Amino acid sequence: METVSLMITMIAGGVSIHEQPEFDRSRQSFCHQIQEKYFIFGVPQPYTSLLDAFRRSGDVEKLMEIWKLMLRERICGTRVTYNTVLDGFAKQGRYIEARDVVSEFGKMGLLPTVMTYNMLMNAYARGGQDSNLPQLLKEMTALT
Repeated sequence: METVSLMITMIAGGVSIHEQPEFDRSRQSFCHQIQEKYFIFGVPQPYTSLLDAFRRSGDVEKLMEIWKLMLRERICGTRVTYNTVLDGFAKQGRYIEARDVVSEFGKMGLLPTVMTYNMLMNAYARGGQDSNLPQLLKEMTALT
């Protein structure tokens, strides 16, 4: 796992994985190479760490790639996993993707928290969807 920690630190620090020779982009997708080399299938923690590194570096495309892989492989994340993905999309104003993450909350039997709605509101605000904020606030207050 030391290699994974180093890789996560590199990504969080802004080093591009694409420039690393051990990742052959022509052979298969980045995600599958990571899975083959480092992860135990079905265990969310390493994925959450990798998602967090991409969130911190602002690489939303890689964040989305890992997220979609988890959904496709039916790897159940934790509340931390979902909030990490949500925050990554929110910081980029990607409100549609952020809303999709909140929908996944429900499918996993997790209720959105105040923090979840705050991140979702941030996504809508940064995405220029201010007119939808009152509706989100109504949904949020209905939980309490």
